[in-house]
Amino acid sequence: MRIKRVRGRSMIDALRKVKEELGENAVIMDSEKVVDNGAEFYEVIAAIDEPELPNLSEPSKQKEREFEESGSSPFTAIDNKLFLELREIKEMVKALSMPQLKLKREIELLRLRIPPFMVDRILAEDKSLIDFVKEGCKMKGVPLEERFRVFIGEPGCGKTTILFKIAFKLKKEGKGKILIVSVDNYKIGGREQFQRMSQFLEIPYLWTDWDELINRFPSLKQDFDYVLVDTPGLGKKFMTEDLAEITRMLREFRFCLVVKATEDFQHHLELWQKIRGLPVNELALTFVDKVKLGAPLFWLLDEDVPPVSYFSTGERIPEDLVKVETQDLVNLMLRGLNKI
Repeated sequence: MRIKRVRGRSMIDALRKVKEELGENAVIMDSEKVVDNGAEFYEVIAAIDEPELPNLSEPSKQKEREFEESGSSPFTAIDNKLFLELREIKEMVKALSMPQLKLKREIELLRLRIPPFMVDRILAEDKSLIDFVKEGCKMKGVPLEERFRVFIGEPGCGKTTILFKIAFKLKKEGKGKILIVSVDNYKIGGREQFQRMSQFLEIPYLWTDWDELINRFPSLKQDFDYVLVDTPGLGKKFMTEDLAEITRMLREFRFCLVVKATEDFQHHLELWQKIRGLPVNELALTFVDKVKLGAPLFWLLDEDVPPVSYFSTGERIPEDLVKVETQDLVNLMLRGLNKI
């Protein structure tokens, strides 16, 4: 066994030097931050096995015959004791290296920008990334197509665009009569844009407020098979408390949370914590075509987060819309992960 002490400006730099000097199979035995002449370094002690020693406890049959013919013993008492001590040392080193191997993998997973709480799960389950993602996506499943949906999200998330895409998809597939509704009375020019898109797609629309929608909903659900409601962007004018009141008045509606696939996972989780008490049955991801690395999206595998129903991959209606199947989500999360 060859042991090497390596220093680097960062832990990643030190691990890179270990890989260069000892190769891919090097084992991290210890690591710590040290100060030398006022400068901070990360010091790593690594080791690599030399070629295996012959198995002295099981000599070949040819050797056994030679020693039997000569009437001598193949090993002295000292030889056997030395072998046992070497084997014990090797087992001790292996046991000591296990936590360091886990640390090394943890650093590698974090470098891929996988959310830390999902890194903990990957390490605990001791699976490859491919197996972890496939099993997680399979367990997450695919949500049903809800008849009465309220689309919510932050300003600029692509909420209105994906609503029109889904509405046109339902119409094109002959799913029945579709109505699109907007209660976004804050957006400048929003009404004209909504009307133009409705006329272009030949889908009836209703521009209204929450009170009128609540009053008219009993008749609307009789007249239409699907009702899709666009809302103002979540913020100071339209808050999560307003959604709670809407839930109480429109119990048959389910929420679709629209999020940008390119946003930081911590931002999404903070938003989710604010609305998790609402009947949010699905997520829709926008700007999926802009995702270069899928690892930051591992947060979607959290058991508390609803499944993903749709991807929006561009501005075209309805071409840039994907009704998500399990494999679609797997492919997105593994995007850009060449070394797993």
